[in-house]
Amino acid sequence: ADRVLVQEAIQGSVRDLVSFHGFVGRDGALLASFCGRKLRTYPQFAGESALIELAHDPDVDAFGRQVVERLGLRGPFKIDLVRDPGSGVLRVLEVNARFTLWAELGAADGVNLLATAYDHLLTGQTLDAPGAPAPKHRWHSLGRDWRALAERGGGVMSRLAWLHSLLETPLVHEIWDWRDPAPFAHAFA
Repeated sequence: ADRVLVQEAIQGSVRDLVSFHGFVGRDGALLASFCGRKLRTYPQFAGESALIELAHDPDVDAFGRQVVERLGLRGPFKIDLVRDPGSGVLRVLEVNARFTLWAELGAADGVNLLATAYDHLLTGQTLDAPGAPAPKHRWHSLGRDWRALAERGGGVMSRLAWLHSLLETPLVHEIWDWRDPAPFAHAFA
């Protein structure tokens, strides 16, 4: 209560929010990683993820690796970054030293941070890092995304564009799974 933290507001779109995720072994070796970007949030300004995807972004990858090394991170992490739309400079917003919802999307696209951590902790060895992910899926929160659509006040065309964005790529859903629809049914009720 005796300290105040002030963070500069960087004007830009949701698509300027990018991230670097990974798992670092005991010896400091980055064992697996991937980059991601937000496509939609709710609320639109400073909101939670509604639609996200992995991305090939050499600048985010290189910058994320520098941050990991400078901070001496170990274990799982997520580094939230913002790309200044004027200068293109990447800035760190926060570092989460834990697994996040992104881990499920990473696993769907070939970089399973949880399995990497499990194997490393079980064997105590540094295993071969998986290759770059093959972004094929998007992670989706139907509830937040539907509210985000309403927030934008979308007409017929924007609803069609919204629906198209959900059909163009296979989705990993926040709570929907054909094998266990009960969580979705409970949330919907």
